[in-house]
Amino acid sequence: DLPWRSAVLFRILSGVLLKLEATDFSSPEQVDKRIMLAIEIINRDYAKNLENRKICRLINMSQNNFLRLFQRDIGQTPHSYLNYIRIRNARRLLREGEFSIDEIAEKTGFANRYHFTRIFKKYTFTTPGDYRNGR
Repeated sequence: DLPWRSAVLFRILSGVLLKLEATDFSSPEQVDKRIMLAIEIINRDYAKNLENRKICRLINMSQNNFLRLFQRDIGQTPHSYLNYIRIRNARRLLREGEFSIDEIAEKTGFANRYHFTRIFKKYTFTTPGDYRNGR
């Protein structure tokens, strides 16, 4: 009975956390302006092939400094934040029911349906199909 309750608690908690923005954990004044710009880029271009190197060029930062400041200010790696944004948008598309899972994987920047399903399950503890069906 206890493992079942833990699984339910994790699912509820992950659902709440996916609704939060990165800046909900720190005030904008505490976040480096270049990191805020990086967040804007990730939020805008999450479906594209975003690499740290490309973001660093756009915000004029070295990769090491970017990774250090992003972790300090946001509390997670840029890659983790990118996945978070992709999953948040995928959840919206799954609820709307307009696109297939393959189309959603493509629209949210995942390499394919299998990669999308693996990452989606890691963040939500359910598959995209089960999420769409309310399970």
